[in-house]
Amino acid sequence: MTGVQTCALPICFPVTITRDRSTQTGFIAQELQVALEGKNYVDGIVQQGGSEGYYSVAYQNIIPILTKAIQELKAELDQAKAEIATLKGA
Repeated sequence: MTGVQTCALPICFPVTITRDRSTQTGFIAQELQVALEGKNYVDGIVQQGGSEGYYSVAYQNIIPILTKAIQELKAELDQAKAEIATLKGA
């Protein structure tokens, strides 16, 4: 997973088709597609309606990718904390 360095930014957008006009969060599918380009994670993007159709994000398919990225970041943070503790003790 270490190769996932570019990421799509999560966005908030108003949903006007609901009565409460709620705000939803998510990713723009085309940005996520670019971020995952060259990776084996393309099943996180669903193209609908041919080459000029709409794109959507299959969120259930990107949860493992995000989970793995969080695990890697935690490992890096733990290592940095250990190095800082060692330097402070020296």
